[in-house]
Amino acid sequence: MKQNPRSACLAGDFSFSATEKSNEPLAVELGEANHVLQNLALKGLESSHILFEATNHHLSAGGKRLRLMTGLEAGQRLGLGRTERQSLAIACELLHNASLVHDDIQDQDSQRRGAPSVWAKYGSDIALLVGDHLLSCAFVTLAGVSGLSSQLISHFQARTRDLIIGQARDLTHESEEGLASPQSLYCDIAASKSGTLLSLPLEMALLACGHTAYVNKAATAGRCFAIAYQIADDCQDLSDDAKTGRLNLIHLLAQSGESDALGCAVAIGLSECAQARMVLESLPKDIGASMLAQLLIIERTLSAQVIQ
Repeated sequence: MKQNPRSACLAGDFSFSATEKSNEPLAVELGEANHVLQNLALKGLESSHILFEATNHHLSAGGKRLRLMTGLEAGQRLGLGRTERQSLAIACELLHNASLVHDDIQDQDSQRRGAPSVWAKYGSDIALLVGDHLLSCAFVTLAGVSGLSSQLISHFQARTRDLIIGQARDLTHESEEGLASPQSLYCDIAASKSGTLLSLPLEMALLACGHTAYVNKAATAGRCFAIAYQIADDCQDLSDDAKTGRLNLIHLLAQSGESDALGCAVAIGLSECAQARMVLESLPKDIGASMLAQLLIIERTLSAQVIQ
């Protein structure tokens, strides 16, 4: 099927090489939480063989579970109980996976994590239901957090809304060209689609621990991180994005008359990295440590473009 030309297919599924030192307790809990997540998502689907199979197909295809890991680590560092931190982290990971299933339909991406995407294997109708089911599971998971479930659910819904708005703008970005600067339009879409889900595990852990003053800082860090990551990805995908017509900051800058579009994009990316680093280092209990390690990879990727 022809790729949907409206969608930029921004890098929503981060995949990095691990650089941080091995954290065995976190690794053990990550495996445990992932098992809980899969059981939760498959529970009750036995009466519909195709929904069970399609959901299992998506969740078994791999992925680094970055949002799950980020949420668990933040919860550990902030002293959240095991049940609470797992519930929050699992909810964020489920929301992310729901968005991937739906995005693949809209982007017409037939592959996800090296395997057929859900819509490509089971059809768009079933894929829509799988995404809806994962989203519903995300919300019910939050009910497992005692005392603060109402506040946490409200925040979670607001960020889900931000994610949906970002996807809508991604699909219709051509109609917004001329209304905003290329840089502003690009950054807003990247931040909404990727930054929202990246910072949400930190935000939820902070809220659950009463550190409300840091929630907006975590959101800012996620926004800057996502923009920088996407620019680094754009630098590496220049030719492919030109062929497919996908949203690429370097192409947007060149079209707007920027003589050194690549250099300008790299400068923007490095500036976002610096901002993300400053904010992450200000968060309590070093809960941004893993993101800081990944940020270093992005900075190196961007700097390499300047050397070339």
